[in-house]
Amino acid sequence: MFRLSIIGPQDLVDKSYKIAQEFNVIKPLKLPYKEKLGSNLDQAVELVKEYEDQTDGYLFTGPIPYYRMIKDNVTKKYLFYYPILGTALYKALFVMRVHKNIDVTNVSIDSLGEEDIYSNYKELGLDYSHTYINKTELAEYSHNQYVNFHKKLYESNKTCGAITGVKSVYSALKQYNIPVIRIIPTVYAMKRTFQFILNVREINLAESNQIIIQVISISRYSMSDKTLSAIEKKQKYLALHQELLNFSRNYLASVLPTEDNEFIILITKGTLKDYTNNYTKIPMIDKIEKKLSIAINVGIGMGTNAIEAEENARQALDLAKESKERVAYLINSKKEVIGPIRKGEDLKYNLKSNNKKLVKVSEKTNLSITKLTQIKNILEKLQRDNFTAQDLKKYLKVSLRTSNRTINKLIKGDACEKVGVEQPGDRGRPRNVYKLNF
Repeated sequence: MFRLSIIGPQDLVDKSYKIAQEFNVIKPLKLPYKEKLGSNLDQAVELVKEYEDQTDGYLFTGPIPYYRMIKDNVTKKYLFYYPILGTALYKALFVMRVHKNIDVTNVSIDSLGEEDIYSNYKELGLDYSHTYINKTELAEYSHNQYVNFHKKLYESNKTCGAITGVKSVYSALKQYNIPVIRIIPTVYAMKRTFQFILNVREINLAESNQIIIQVISISRYSMSDKTLSAIEKKQKYLALHQELLNFSRNYLASVLPTEDNEFIILITKGTLKDYTNNYTKIPMIDKIEKKLSIAINVGIGMGTNAIEAEENARQALDLAKESKERVAYLINSKKEVIGPIRKGEDLKYNLKSNNKKLVKVSEKTNLSITKLTQIKNILEKLQRDNFTAQDLKKYLKVSLRTSNRTINKLIKGDACEKVGVEQPGDRGRPRNVYKLNF
């Protein structure tokens, strides 16, 4: 069952809910705007945040809140909206001409592109030379701009009325006593959107059932400096095995111990995605450390088959072992690396590259493509073009010595240069600031 939250004006939410009943694998939830509760966009953001744990996706009855969610990265759940198609204009023109007795060749229109509008007018044999079109697209929507566009044209007697695809603009123009018709999605467009949601659900189910392999190794048998005997280490190993078995029962996974004192866990993609909150956290690492006083490294691999998945998992485990902290890495079938994963500060980069310039830098600096792309991703995360050794230490999860060694290799390979110094605070030594040359 796909849990779908429907957000929009009451009338369209009710209409959508009724259509949703025709699809037995969709469980709809009505979340209409409240008329006197402020901006609809702000309400949409609050509703998405409030119902995040109760839904698999959100359907917006118009595109504007959809664009807002994408722009502000409000949620990682599936997002859908009803497109405003040119065919919806037919009904608006009919109502305006027949029921409102307004000259439809002399109006202002928003939410649709010129091509859609002109083709409709041509098919109806209407003159569009005095039709005004708001060229500000919905992705760049501004309530004041949309309202003022229609208002100024009407008050200067250039138009007889307005056609809008935005409910709040419709309500505002009504208050100014401007004749206005609201474009709403056609039933065809709504049903087509629901069919698209079904297709996404089927793809999601197929992906969620993919098998993922985790390889877990013990990096330290004790978090204290105490030296353990072979028997004590064996007891720790058995305790970890039991903890992983408990995990497997809770998350329908399988645990296999190996001859190298490692563990392999087989789990579905959907389950792991939920457990890790979209691959941003690994609760297992902290839980085992706290309960058993054992430090573990985790490598997660995806692949089109078990061999590829395990190979990726072991490469991911090697990355985790290189880290100074106890973290996990994930490598998917595209050879994309996500990590270090532990507390939500993950980076994403590629193990391979066809970028000839990057390959050349790798050869000159004796640093891997992985390391170079990691560093470039750090700068993207920091949203600046310079960095310090402390930045590499923090985000690569390595020691300061390793960080400085990496910078020295970059400098020797003409891939990096010193551009200044920064003072970290009232105390402490100034830090060198560097800039990449690739």
